[in-house]
Amino acid sequence: MKQLLLLISLFFFFSINAQVKLRPGIKTGLNLANITNANAENRPDFYVGAFLTLKFSDSYTLQPEWIYSRQGAVVQKRRETLAGEVINPEIELDYLSLAIANKFTLFNDNNLQAIIGLYTGFRIKDNIKASFLVDILGFDMGGFIGVEYKLLPNLSVEARFKRGFLDMSKLHVDNSPLGGEKYKDRTLSNKVIQIGVNYKFDF
Repeated sequence: MKQLLLLISLFFFFSINAQVKLRPGIKTGLNLANITNANAENRPDFYVGAFLTLKFSDSYTLQPEWIYSRQGAVVQKRRETLAGEVINPEIELDYLSLAIANKFTLFNDNNLQAIIGLYTGFRIKDNIKASFLVDILGFDMGGFIGVEYKLLPNLSVEARFKRGFLDMSKLHVDNSPLGGEKYKDRTLSNKVIQIGVNYKFDF
C-alpha cells in the first residue's frame, strides 16, 4: 500500500512539473510613491527585483516576486525650524518585499495580461530623523493590480497600482510633518504607481 501511494505521489509530481513551465526573470522600473491622506506629493524613485513565472496554462500564470522598492512621499511645505527656515521634508521608506502575482491572459494572442496579487514587505531603510518623523511601522502588507504587455518573447512592460492595507499609525504624532491632530483620525497607508520592464531568461 505504501509503495502504491508513493508511486501515485511520484506520478502526480512529475505530471505537474511536466505541465508547468518555469522561467526566472528580473524586473525594474519607476516608483511614484505617496502616503494616503497625508497632503503630500508623489516621490519618484525606483524598484528592482527578481521573479519566477509558473505558467499553468495559456490563460493563467503564478508569479512569486522578490522586490526592493524605494517609497515614501514628499510632504508639502508647512513647518518652520526654530530659526524660521521653511522645511519641505522628503520621507524615504525602503522596503524588501515578497509578492505573489496572479496573471490572467486577456486575449488569444497571449500578449496582454491582467495582474492581481498580494505582498508583504519589511522596511530596511528610512530617513525618519531627517524627515522629522518619530516612528513608523516596520512592515507593510497590501495588494496590487495592473497590466502587462509582452513586446518580445523575453521582454515585457507593465504598470501597477500598489496599495498598503495597514495604517501607519505611528505617524500620528504632533511633531510629524504629516501633522498631529489633523491626521490622527485618518488612515495613512503606502500607495505606489509602478511602471517598468520585465525580462525572462530561457534555461
